[in-house]
Amino acid sequence: MMQIYNNKVITDIDENFIKEWEDLWEVSENANTFNSFGWFLVTKEALKTDTYEIHACYKDHTLVAVLGLFFEKRFGITVASSQGYKPVNTPFLMKEYDEEVFKTFFGEITKIRNIYLAKVDQKAVDILHRLFPKMFFSLVSANPYLDRHENPDLFLSTTNHK
Repeated sequence: MMQIYNNKVITDIDENFIKEWEDLWEVSENANTFNSFGWFLVTKEALKTDTYEIHACYKDHTLVAVLGLFFEKRFGITVASSQGYKPVNTPFLMKEYDEEVFKTFFGEITKIRNIYLAKVDQKAVDILHRLFPKMFFSLVSANPYLDRHENPDLFLSTTNHK
């Protein structure tokens, strides 16, 4: 079966890509302030960095998903993260929550990067759990430290329980 989606890593933003991102944001199922191009640009300037990657997923030359990432240390590991700008809503933008888009988009990103996403909506978490059951999703959930699909007591120390 021929793959209908393809990913690009963008490290140099041009006017055409800005328009694609803004057009996608206008029609996207999960558009919010924190996955807009404007927010990415403000964050880039606030962090005073030119080191970033924008992961873009296309279907027939049309942008269908985008995620801007910055590099930082998390738990001693260099990760590509949306956390640098502390989103309070899902940081990636998708035209619609299509499992094939998720599979291609996140499958390709995680082949080349360790990623840390602090805030992802529950619908996306459910799809990601289904598609990537062995991936560590405690960092890709509505709460970045407790996986909502597990018993939260598993993360607590039993030393002080009486």
